[in-house]
Amino acid sequence: MGVVFIFNSIIIAFVYPKPSPYQVFVFRTVLALATAGFAAAIPGFLNVSVNLPRINHKREAATTLQVAIAISHLTLKTFWNFKASIYVRTILIWAISF
Repeated sequence: MGVVFIFNSIIIAFVYPKPSPYQVFVFRTVLALATAGFAAAIPGFLNVSVNLPRINHKREAATTLQVAIAISHLTLKTFWNFKASIYVRTILIWAISF
């Protein structure tokens, strides 16, 4: 199921080369869910542990990749400022997710 969503995201990137901010938000959300669905099929592929005061989290691949995609806008904020096409943004988000 995750592969279908990822494939559809690639097609949508070509259909809407200059999406509105709302469309970017929706695409990013769907891509985060699709990546989590894809990663859920690979148990034990990626484990993340966060040990901070009062916070002790262990997450598997699905949750880790979903959060990475969902907050990628914050980590790539400087890349969003230049006039890059949606293709470059999609590639950058995809590269960060793995």
